[in-house]
Formats: sequence, structure tokens, C-alpha cells
Amino acid sequence: MVNVLEKGHSFNLEKADGSKINEFSIGLNWGAIKDTDGSTIDVDLDLNCIFLGINNEVCENLDWTEHTDITPDAMETDDGAVRLGGECTTGDPDGDDGLDNEVLTVNLSKVDSNVAQVFFFLNYLGENDFSEIPYVKIGIYDSELGEIKNVLGRYDVVFEKHSGYSAFIIGKLYKKESNWEFQFIGDATKDFNFLDTIERIKNSYL
Repeated sequence: MVNVLEKGHSFNLEKADGSKINEFSIGLNWGAIKDTDGSTIDVDLDLNCIFLGINNEVCENLDWTEHTDITPDAMETDDGAVRLGGECTTGDPDGDDGLDNEVLTVNLSKVDSNVAQVFFFLNYLGENDFSEIPYVKIGIYDSELGEIKNVLGRYDVVFEKHSGYSAFIIGKLYKKESNWEFQFIGDATKDFNFLDTIERIKNSYL
């Protein structure tokens, strides 16, 4: 199993016994910003994904405003293929609590057969940039009914080097013959919103 993720690293979505993983999850844990006067500044990170077909056409992007079955605690696409288990708009105000603030789960059995790739990325909705966020931790999981069963990989984002950056391309699921694999990308970008990140993915990562 994967421990620390590295750029370009790919691995099969398999359980320890070699069977295929049915649910794939990405989790984010991040901290709120501490101002100079000791007050807390909320940090709103959005975890997103985009589905692409065999000819690199966009099958769907995760714009929750287009779906009808959104609840305050969880958001799910109409076909049940993707679920966001609640949205966090603050980050951890009192330091790292060890828990993910947002978890995005893909039920691979419900993904449309025309989909060949699924890209995952995050966008920062705020006036600050990544360099001021105290920590952002990414977890890659094998899950079942939204419950984490096994950790496939982890990555701690070092944003001190990324002044002015406000988006991060995490990685992609892609089909290799009949199996799904995951490749970690790990690139910070200066996209203003998720639509800009989608355009960047289409123009630079296909």
C-alpha cells in the first residue's frame, strides 16, 4: 500500500487481497489562519472533480448547483456516483484535529461507462493565498458506504512556497484496460475559481 504520495506516482485501486476497490475517497484536512491579533480567519477550501470521456470531452463537472438532491449534510450527484460528505467553510480553528474537513467519494460501479478519467482538485475561496494556510493534508482512501476502510496514501501540502497560488490539482483516476488506477499530480496553480482549473486541466493535463 502507498504511504507518502509523490508527484507522478500511480497505483492500482486494489484491496490488500487483490480484489478491486468499489469506492475511492479523497479527504482534506486544513487549518484556519491565525491573524496577527490572535483572531481566526476562516479558510474555505472546495474539493472538486471533473469527469472526462475517452475523447477528452467533459462528461460532468462537480458543480453542485446543477444537482437537485443536495442536503445540508451531504451532496450527491443524481446518479449517486459522487458524494461530498458535507462542506466545511472554516478549517480547523484550534489546530489540527486529525480529522478530514471534507471527503469526496466516488462509487466506481456507478461511474458512467463513457468516463475515462476523473480529475480531483481544490480551490481556495478567499482573499488570502495558500502560503498563509497553516496546513493542508490530503488522504487517499479505500472506503465503503462513505466509511474509510484503508488508507492508500497521504500528502502534506507545503504552501509556504506558493505565494499567490489558490488552486491545487491533486490527481486523477484513469482507466487502464478494465481497471481503475490513480495518479497523484500535486501541482499548485494560480486559478481564480474551479472553472479556471477545469480549463487548465483540459489544456495542460490531457
